[in-house]
Amino acid sequence: MAPLLNPKKINDRLDAIEEMIANQHQTDVLRARLGKLPDLEKLLAKIFTYSIKHKVKAIYFEDVSLNKMKEFRTLLLCLKHLEQTLEPFLDLVHSETTCITSTRLQLLFTGESQGGLLPEKIKDVIDEFEQLIAWKQVAGSNGRVEIPEPQSGIDEEFDNANLKVN
Repeated sequence: MAPLLNPKKINDRLDAIEEMIANQHQTDVLRARLGKLPDLEKLLAKIFTYSIKHKVKAIYFEDVSLNKMKEFRTLLLCLKHLEQTLEPFLDLVHSETTCITSTRLQLLFTGESQGGLLPEKIKDVIDEFEQLIAWKQVAGSNGRVEIPEPQSGIDEEFDNANLKVN
């Protein structure tokens, strides 16, 4: 739909592909790890769509809000383990023994604080979010399900209601 037209960017991409082929083992490990992830682009688009919808439509058969929270949690877990997922190439790009010359690969696998594109503070933000929400196991119609609820101390009214239920 929108192919690259800039020869420099095309050559940067070709250099990156050439280096990935030259480091086939790391490429295979990275591909296997990325293959285990859900479709992050689709998940991000869904979450973005959820955030801009203002009208609530009728819900007949499922709890859409719970599904939205589960999808958001899936996205956060994927992002939280981003560094671990990318580890084969992170090690390769930052190794003193290998020489990765592709500017594109160096940017992709270098942290923002060092001029790269890899987000570094995302773990802190995710950890902060995880401290706000607890995922509780409850019995559901299809076995055990997880539901989100505020961590203790966040909402006093919720905590009091939980004490009464327990």
